[in-house]
Amino acid sequence: SDKLIKLVNQVEENPKTIKKLKEEIEFDYIVDDMPKLIQSCEDGARRTRDIVIGLRNFSRLEQAKVQEVNIHEGIDETLSLLSGEIKNRITISKKYGTLPKLMVYPSQLNQVFMNILSNAAHAIEGEGEITIATKMTADGKAEIRIKDTGKGMPKDVAEKIFDPFFTTKANGKGTGLGMSISYGIIQKHGGDIQVHSEPGAGTEFIITLGTAR
Repeated sequence: SDKLIKLVNQVEENPKTIKKLKEEIEFDYIVDDMPKLIQSCEDGARRTRDIVIGLRNFSRLEQAKVQEVNIHEGIDETLSLLSGEIKNRITISKKYGTLPKLMVYPSQLNQVFMNILSNAAHAIEGEGEITIATKMTADGKAEIRIKDTGKGMPKDVAEKIFDPFFTTKANGKGTGLGMSISYGIIQKHGGDIQVHSEPGAGTEFIITLGTAR
């Protein structure tokens, strides 16, 4: 914009130098690039709006009580908030089955999804895939499986993953409470959460929740 203003001023002061000045400020490049810059600003504004809406839906502070919710919507909202982390790097494969609405604490369950999906994204170095599969089990439970193609964990680490303050991240990078809190939330819902992982073979979390009411 400064270069264009300079060009306009130069038209008034010394029109004969316009051609040279256009070359100096790369006028043709500006003309080509400006629409892209404006589009980028618009995209950024829309993304900011979507993040604010997503955070509101994700936290659902007004829904502190048990609510009948669609589990898939909670997962999708969480993925939307993590889009910046997974965009152009991680492929999300959804294998959603048919689930009834469940009576849960929406914000707490979304926190579990956020912890697991965020950890999955961090475990994938470079490009990879996160697969999310849901189904009803034979005994009438809702099952959510979240599997990544990350670096995986040895058995001794996987066995401690739900322990309070246990973390594999560097000092200052994690509290070691995320998975412990997630475990407590699932237990509070009368469900179960398990982890299966091997070094170099990725990690899979399996969550089971009670039936709808």
